[in-house]
Amino acid sequence: MTAVEVTSQLLTAYQSEAPVVLLFDYDGTLTPIVPHPWLAELPAPTRQLLQDLIRQPRLHLGILSGRSLDELIQMVGLADAYYCGTGGLELDLRGKRLLPPHAEDSKALIGELARALQNVAAGALGAWIEEKPLGLTVHYRAVAPVLIPALREKVNHVLHRYEHQVRVLSGPAAIEVIANLGWNKGTAIHMIVNDVGANALPLYAGDNANDADSMEAVRALGGIAIGIGAQAPATAACRLPDPSALAAFLQAFLEKIEPLASRAVPSSPVA
Repeated sequence: MTAVEVTSQLLTAYQSEAPVVLLFDYDGTLTPIVPHPWLAELPAPTRQLLQDLIRQPRLHLGILSGRSLDELIQMVGLADAYYCGTGGLELDLRGKRLLPPHAEDSKALIGELARALQNVAAGALGAWIEEKPLGLTVHYRAVAPVLIPALREKVNHVLHRYEHQVRVLSGPAAIEVIANLGWNKGTAIHMIVNDVGANALPLYAGDNANDADSMEAVRALGGIAIGIGAQAPATAACRLPDPSALAAFLQAFLEKIEPLASRAVPSSPVA
C-alpha cells in the first residue's frame, strides 16, 4: 500500500463521517532517534501540525510510548490527545487515567529489578537504567559497540529470573522491560478506539519491533499500520523513511480534509 492509497482510505472514511483516529509512537516516529531520550524534543512545526489535526471534527489523536505517562505528556504537551505510557501500562483517555489491575503490586518488583540491572549497567561505560513506575529501560546507545553483546547477555541473564513477571521488548539501542500485567500498546489502542466510538478507523505509525502489538491491534480493528524507517515491523502496510516523511504525509492529509471539515460546519445565521 502506498502513502497515496493510505490517504485515500482515510479520506473515504472521513467523508463517510466516520471518526478517524491517528495514533503514533513517539521516539523514532514523531521525532528522530537522538543520543539521549531528553533530547528528543517534538519539533515545533510537528507539534503545530498535530494541534491543527486535533482541531478538525471527527479527527482524534493519540501518542503511545515506552516512556512514562507523565514524561510523555510533558514532552508532547498537547491537550485533547490520548496518551499511553510504559508500553501500554499507563493510559490517559483525554483526562481519564487508567492502570491495569494489580499495578501497585508491581512497583516493588520493578524497583528490585532496577537495582539488579544497575549493577550490570555499571560494568559497561555509557549504559544506564531508566526506571518508571511500572517498567524500566536499559539504555546502551552510548556504549561502545564491542561491549554491547556482553551487556545484553548479562541483562538477559538477570531478566531470566523474572521471565513470568515481566515482558521484554527491544527498542532502538535499548531493552524495554514492563510488568506483565496483561496490558500492552495493542490493548491500549483497543481502549482508545472504543472510547472514540463506533465505526472509528484507526491508523498507527511506529518505527521498531516494540510497535508490533500496536500494528496487530490496528489491523484487527480494520485500520492501517505505517512503518517508519528500516526497523519497523514487517506487518506495516505502508512504509515511510523517517519522521520528516511522516510529517509531510500528515500535512498533505490535513490539507485535503480542511475543506471538507469547513463545509461540514454550519455557517452562523446572518443578523
